Amino acid sequence: MHDTMTSDGVPISFSCHRGVTSHGFGSVDQEFRSELVSNNLEEQFKTMVRQAVRKRGMNETAISTTALDAIDAEIRDALKEFIKEKGLPIQLVTMTVRTSQSA
Repeated sequence: MHDTMTSDGVPISFSCHRGVTSHGFGSVDQEFRSELVSNNLEEQFKTMVRQAVRKRGMNETAISTTALDAIDAEIRDALKEFIKEKGLPIQLVTMTVRTSQSA
């Protein structure tokens, strides 16, 4: 994600990764599973990243590992809740958000 704005209006770029595992699909093919995850999670995930980053300043976000850990935790919790609320047959396995400098 490029040029995500921090609370002080400074654009910063991030490397965002999330891994999910699916369950409850039965004989549904892998392409459909991937499409389901992409259609339901991709934009929501990006929105969560933007919202979490906007709460912090550029220096805090780019330098502090504590800030990055807080951003990770906030997004991870929100993503798990979103999956649960939507009843999606997937489970979040991994999730990391890092500035381009720390990616």
